[in-house]
Order: sequence, then structure tokens, then C-alpha cells
Amino acid sequence: MIDPYSPATTGYHLFFEPSGQTKQVYDSLIATLAKTYQGPVFDSHITLLARIEEVTDDEVIEIARQLSFSLAAFSTTVEAIEGEAAYFRALYYRVTPEIIMAYHKLAASAFSMVPSEAFKPHLSLYYGLREERERNVMITTLPEYVGETIAIDSVSVYRTPGIVATWEKVAEFPLRGVSVK
Repeated sequence: MIDPYSPATTGYHLFFEPSGQTKQVYDSLIATLAKTYQGPVFDSHITLLARIEEVTDDEVIEIARQLSFSLAAFSTTVEAIEGEAAYFRALYYRVTPEIIMAYHKLAASAFSMVPSEAFKPHLSLYYGLREERERNVMITTLPEYVGETIAIDSVSVYRTPGIVATWEKVAEFPLRGVSVK
């Protein structure tokens, strides 16, 4: 059972990270929130698959590399600003879920995992435990990016055992699948 209040995680994670100027904007916002509210600084990302266990660096990197051939570059849109009483979902931009949900299922299958029923596509902004009142105040300070598009063209592999400060990017692959629009 995953403890939603814990600041630590396990295994590996696959992240979609914005690129270029978009990444700089979100990374800066994350750093500002972390400094203001004493949270950890992390790279802006949308989680594709969390807590990949019982694999080595080489295995997770190879499976992610193979997976990158099945996933096409895409764009997602910010739908809302939300927060929850959970450490890793304290504050985030909820994004359009359709393609990310489909990719989550593909990634889970590639790692012989069951897709998470709790999976909710979002771009994390702040990690920590804050009361609802405080999260609502934080939301009022955020830029209104609802309707903004985030282009995604790669998948990153992070080694994530422990707290955020110990996370390490171990690989990144361009998305090479063919879009079926």
C-alpha cells in the first residue's frame, strides 16, 4: 500500500518532461514554490509510470528505449489548477488525459505492471503536506496557464528510491512512434 503522506518513493519512474522555454517556465515556478513553501525542487514533469520495481538500471533503460518507439510526440493542455492532501499531489496543473492514459497503459504493460486506477495525468508544481486552506492560498499565486499547451517529445527514466533530493535521471529517449491523428 502506498502512503500518500510519505515524502519518499521507490524504484524508478518514467516522466514526460516539457522541453525548451516551456520547461524553463515550469522549472522556475516549481523552484519559486519550493523556496516560498519549503518544499523540494524537482524537474517539471508529467508522470507516465511510477514505482517500477525489481528491475536493474539496464533493464529499465532498455524497456524504456523500446517503449519510446511505440509512443509518438504529443501535446497536452492544462485544464485546471488542483491540489490534494497527498505529498506528491499537493499542487499541480491537471492536463488533458486521453493520450497520456493510453500511454500509461502501454508503459505498464511493457513493465508487466497493472495500470494504476489512481493514475491522474498532471504536471506537478509542489510536493509537500499543506492544509487545504494553505493550498488554496498557493493556488491564488499561480499563473493562469489553463488552456496552455505543453509539447512532449521524449520520455525520461528516473531512479527514484527515497526522497526527491536523491532522484536521478538515468536516461532520456525521443518519442519515435507514429502519430495516428
